[in-house]
Amino acid sequence: MAVNHTYRGHVDGAAGGNTAVSGPIPVVAGDILAVTVVSDSYTGTTASLLVYTTAPDWGFTNRVDYDETIGGYAGIFAMVTPATASPVIHVEVTGPPAGHRRPSFDIWTITGADPAGPVIQTDRAGILSRNGHLIFDSAAGSRGNTLALIAGVDVLHNSPPYVYADGFGAGYGFAQSGAYGPPGVSGFAIAVRWATPGATYFTGVNLGTGYPPEPACLAAMMEFNPAPVAPTVDAGSDRTVERTTGVIRTAGESSDGGAPITARQWRLMSGPGGSGAPVDLAAYGGDPLKCLLPSAVAGAHVVRYTASNVTGPGYDEATITVTPTRPTVNAGPDAVQALGPRSRSGASG
Repeated sequence: MAVNHTYRGHVDGAAGGNTAVSGPIPVVAGDILAVTVVSDSYTGTTASLLVYTTAPDWGFTNRVDYDETIGGYAGIFAMVTPATASPVIHVEVTGPPAGHRRPSFDIWTITGADPAGPVIQTDRAGILSRNGHLIFDSAAGSRGNTLALIAGVDVLHNSPPYVYADGFGAGYGFAQSGAYGPPGVSGFAIAVRWATPGATYFTGVNLGTGYPPEPACLAAMMEFNPAPVAPTVDAGSDRTVERTTGVIRTAGESSDGGAPITARQWRLMSGPGGSGAPVDLAAYGGDPLKCLLPSAVAGAHVVRYTASNVTGPGYDEATITVTPTRPTVNAGPDAVQALGPRSRSGASG
């Protein structure tokens, strides 16, 4: 099962305030609700952040963020939704001085993700390089086809950045008004699919051109693995064979989501009288993907291949129809036979 994202919208807090509140966001039980947050700040201080929902009242269980005294905040919050509902998301930023803690946030829902929760990238939150480029590593040991959310803030400019990255995903750049305090912030959020665990990926951010020209940026990342699923297996196609001493079957298998296969078994599920069904079949030649089906008895034999991982078993069945052995005949060797003398008849008078 692939992990996918849906962008649900952007919310700005009011200028001069320290809160931002969404409208109702419909979610389905078991999906992941994620919020990428940036906040204006004040040089020399750090902020505290509270993110929660009402109607119903839920708390976000996973968090990664970065706050810096250069004056800015970037964070990501996520939860596995416990019920199907339409919660309202609240973001509250506190810290002196008043009027310099205006938050903005983007809302995402993630489907097909591992319910154990995201990979918290505590080592992937920090200050962007001065050229606006960000290098992130996919979480070491994570499974392939992961999805990453990245949130960032440029505390010195107030024009929307353009965001691009390896993989795919729309980049959402936004700007706050500079009506209060410092010039406001430029923020961005992006969802990126990265296929290879442990790889290094490039994210670029083109920032505003205000003063000073170089950005002073913070960014945070959270990565989501696909949910493990039971193996997908193939017992081979149905076939008809003449009764022989045996038929060798070879199975195919895959385990999406990276959960390793821990058990394999061939089994004869049904067959004609004398086939011994139901009975487990031994691995052939020491290879658990192969089995030898004895076919001394004519009739339909149903074989099942099962492979299991931590999620559970997956199986597939095939029907082997054994026909009676056709008679073997011998017409004898080739021979050349000479013709006998001709006989003639006639009438005489």
